[in-house]
Amino acid sequence: MPNIPSRATRAVSGNVRDVGTQTCAWLLAIGAGNGKLLWKTQLESPANVPFAIGAAAPVVVGDMLFTGVASLEAGMAAFISGHPAAAHTAAWRR
Repeated sequence: MPNIPSRATRAVSGNVRDVGTQTCAWLLAIGAGNGKLLWKTQLESPANVPFAIGAAAPVVVGDMLFTGVASLEAGMAAFISGHPAAAHTAAWRR
């Protein structure tokens, strides 16, 4: 995923650094020791929200990872998604 801007602040959870991309609303987990991509998940499908962006840096609270998503398109809803910090699959969104 070259040349995709990210939110500069990352979340720290153990040996993992989580960062969200502004373009296409990706959430990435990067190994702290080696910088390798551990996993990535797209927070919103382009089919649902074509201009989705990561709107907030991820935050870890307890065993949950939270991040915000918005859209560059007027009138599209924004939401916050919650992910178990270990599994990194969406648990809920509001």
